[in-house]
Amino acid sequence: NFVVDTRYSDATDTVNETATLFGAARWNDFVLEFDGGYEDVGEEAGFYRRSTRLLLDDRDNSRRYSLGDVRLNSLDLIGGSFLGGAAIEHGREVFNPFQSVFRTGQNELQLDEPATIEVFADGQLVDTLVLDPGRYDVSQLPLTYGSNNLKFVITDSAGRTQVSDIDLFSDPFDLGKGETEYNAAIGYPIRGTTGSEPDYAEKPVFTGYIRHGVTNRVVLGGALQAAEDLTTVAAEARYFASGLPVSIEASAAVSDSSTDTGEAARVALNYYGVGKSARRFAVSATYESEAFETVADVSIFGRQKTLAINASYAQAVGKKTTAVAGLTSVERGDDYKASSIYGELLHTFDNGLRASAGLEYGDDNRRGEEVGVRVSLAHRFGPRSSANSRYNSRRDQFAANFSRSMENRVGSLGLDFGYSEIEGNSSAGFNANFTGNRVEARAGYYSSGEGIGDLGDENVILLQAGTSIAYTGGQTAIGRPIADSFVIAKSHDSLEGEKAVLGSTLSNSQYEASSGWFGPALLGDLYAFSNQDVQYDLQSADTPVDIGTGVATVNPPYRSGYLLVVGSDAHYSVVGSLYIGEEPASLVSGLIEGVDDKDFETQSFFTNSVGRFAMMGLRPGKTYRVTLSGTQRQFTIEVPKDGPSMIHKGRITIPAQQVAMS
Repeated sequence: NFVVDTRYSDATDTVNETATLFGAARWNDFVLEFDGGYEDVGEEAGFYRRSTRLLLDDRDNSRRYSLGDVRLNSLDLIGGSFLGGAAIEHGREVFNPFQSVFRTGQNELQLDEPATIEVFADGQLVDTLVLDPGRYDVSQLPLTYGSNNLKFVITDSAGRTQVSDIDLFSDPFDLGKGETEYNAAIGYPIRGTTGSEPDYAEKPVFTGYIRHGVTNRVVLGGALQAAEDLTTVAAEARYFASGLPVSIEASAAVSDSSTDTGEAARVALNYYGVGKSARRFAVSATYESEAFETVADVSIFGRQKTLAINASYAQAVGKKTTAVAGLTSVERGDDYKASSIYGELLHTFDNGLRASAGLEYGDDNRRGEEVGVRVSLAHRFGPRSSANSRYNSRRDQFAANFSRSMENRVGSLGLDFGYSEIEGNSSAGFNANFTGNRVEARAGYYSSGEGIGDLGDENVILLQAGTSIAYTGGQTAIGRPIADSFVIAKSHDSLEGEKAVLGSTLSNSQYEASSGWFGPALLGDLYAFSNQDVQYDLQSADTPVDIGTGVATVNPPYRSGYLLVVGSDAHYSVVGSLYIGEEPASLVSGLIEGVDDKDFETQSFFTNSVGRFAMMGLRPGKTYRVTLSGTQRQFTIEVPKDGPSMIHKGRITIPAQQVAMS
């Protein structure tokens, strides 16, 4: 994948240019992944390598072996780790470690690169954020957006997109009785993840964790991180009550370093109501002492004493109204304390308008104690277009957005307009995204100032384009960037000029990839370890061509490719009239066999009441033999190498004398 990104800022009068190169090569069961590029930001410029790894999947046993730059999940309390080394992973999860976002803990996201984040609350787009690389606490987002079910669509500076869900009422019981997941790794911690080149520590560490389904209601887990001067041990238990829609989670961890001993703990309770009107409740508390450390802290950030409490409640009030409430309280060190509580009603009108209104109380170091109102409006104009607005008087925030989402089909255009004002600082932005057959393109303009009248004081222009080149089965193709796996499609060599088209659906002349002047079609949105249907067709075949079912079902390995040849040279047909002696061969049957066509599959032969017959799926320059049933009567058909695909043979006569078959 090749993605070129250019950003101009008039505030600094600088142009920042990056060219990202990321992809993979597969040989048998081995996959080599790489991520790097060229960066010209500020006064620094040059090529860089962000990550490289070699992996082997043992799909039958759900194991993955990795060598290189690896990212490993662990128990939520201690978060993931970043290492340069060797690892083994086991579990049902499909691994994709080189994402732009990574969960480093229960309520934290780690962004490696600048990213645009679309926030969806209960299926409605409510905000668009532009964030710099770093670690972000998402525990307060439900209070900001008034929803207990959030979805983030995150697009990094290279155009890579992924979805991250935060549902405070999600069911954590993903392991059945007897099922186990684990990972283990040894290597050198990466001290920084937001720069270009990885910075490895001088001394190695070991990390590992295991979770096991003791019963269908009890899941136990443990984790160990060990370095020369640090050992961290964690344990976790999750329980789903019998006869009650209640789940309980408890975890604890202890770290012992060369300087001090630290502790951490987390408890959580979820109540899942039954039915559309049933109430749902979730509460959690997490504590970390100042001395508590993990391998991730050693490699990325230090921690402070932290106590975080979150609670959320939802209750349907009628068919179209829901009451939502929540609170959060966070203390970090001795200097930062913040708490907030809100309650509001959300109502959906018959025309699709979604409105909410409520109150919010908060107390923090900067604002002190304040009470404010919060209102929002959201309306979906169709499957692709929506408008949203939100106001919070306590936070002095207002935001409005109109979005028309881009479809994954050639020629689709997505648009996004947004305006926000936070404590007197205003910003406005515009994004346009275009899906081409061989390229994805994006253009954006962002303006900011100290107020709406000062918009234009600072301006940023973004231009981005991405493409890819793929090879499999002896064919090379160019297309939009590939996320995981891909399929290349071409028309058969005998169908010169015919275009092969691909897509998850093909209707109304819409498609997601097409062959053409620049070679075969390339569809790069397949994902590993799951059955998917790929529809294929010929865009404008002038003659009847047998392309098969038009649907290919695939279950790709990780980072794999398929070659699909649409149609064949077996598109010749023969029609004629068969006579036995002087009489039409009425309603006779038989078999058609290829004399010199080794790829021809034997077909049935039959005539109508006046001896008319038709033969299809024949190849040019080949000979075919017809044998009538119950006799040894035969005749042959020779297909010319050149000429029309429909061949009229006229009258064919075979002797009337019948020879009985032995």
